Amino acid sequence: MITLKNVSKNYGGLQALSSVSLTIPSGTVYGIIGRSGAGKSTLVKLIGLLENPDAGEIYFDDRRVDNLRGADLLVCRRQFGMIFQHFNLFSSRDVFGNVAYPLEIVGKDKVYIKDRVLGLLELVGLSDKAHSSVNKLSGGQKQRAAMARALAVCPKFLFCDEATSALDPQTTSSILQLIKNIRNKVNLTVVMITHQMNVVSDICDYVSVVDGGKVIESGTVKELVGFPHSKIAKDFVSSLIPSYEKTFKNLLQNSIIFRLYFSNDIVTQPIVSRLIKECQLNVNILSGAVRTVKDQFFGELVLELIGPAQDLKFAVDKLKSQGIVVEKLNV
Repeated sequence: MITLKNVSKNYGGLQALSSVSLTIPSGTVYGIIGRSGAGKSTLVKLIGLLENPDAGEIYFDDRRVDNLRGADLLVCRRQFGMIFQHFNLFSSRDVFGNVAYPLEIVGKDKVYIKDRVLGLLELVGLSDKAHSSVNKLSGGQKQRAAMARALAVCPKFLFCDEATSALDPQTTSSILQLIKNIRNKVNLTVVMITHQMNVVSDICDYVSVVDGGKVIESGTVKELVGFPHSKIAKDFVSSLIPSYEKTFKNLLQNSIIFRLYFSNDIVTQPIVSRLIKECQLNVNILSGAVRTVKDQFFGELVLELIGPAQDLKFAVDKLKSQGIVVEKLNV
């Protein structure tokens, strides 16, 4: 388990992180999502002990680690494997040599290195590419090679910093499935740093939303998708479903529009017909969709509600009482 307590980090006059506290349970896939410049990469550098916080404490299980130095710090860092958006492979080495590199650094013998590297290449589906130049690999193959290298020294934690951002959707899906399979086989704790909500919904168990150097919202992925609270979380969740808000702005200048989020049994309920019958409103359905996340249904509706102000308030209150998250949109 990784625990951060009130961690802050400054670069000159720029505060990259401010009093961040979170807990990453062992054996889970934990997502950290935010826009560019939100502080995600700074956060992973601190968790990975590549930099020290200016304030706060970092623990692995019950051991404080942000204050480690020298040999103790090096040993602790070897618990981490990292893969990045741009692969960071050595063009001067073939695939085998890239995966072998961290094992050479820690002084493993040639027999161990050969067995370990070939086993890892089989694990990531690159057995036939051991002696290929990395320059001849596809983007997905390069990321698989980078993943094998990250796993070489048997880490407890795997950090993926925008690891799928440079990949097409089909390749992204295959890499995410590979991460799932590896996590299950070797009981890794995986931390996914991303700005892609589809990555979080496909693979993560828990997620923290980072914005302006702060953790705005945390919880299970089901909680975030089903009941987002902050504006940025709602924006990320809405990215899972095509949005037509620009069209709304052009066509519905003076309309009152609401976005509804709901899950579980509510997905099968007649939400719109109830609004019309029980609240005496005219309802215009602008968009809607249902998505499955972790074998659970989550729905979203964007509605134009037409009626007197008191009826609109009654309708919104009634929706919220049923467990539906209601957000008024400004168009």
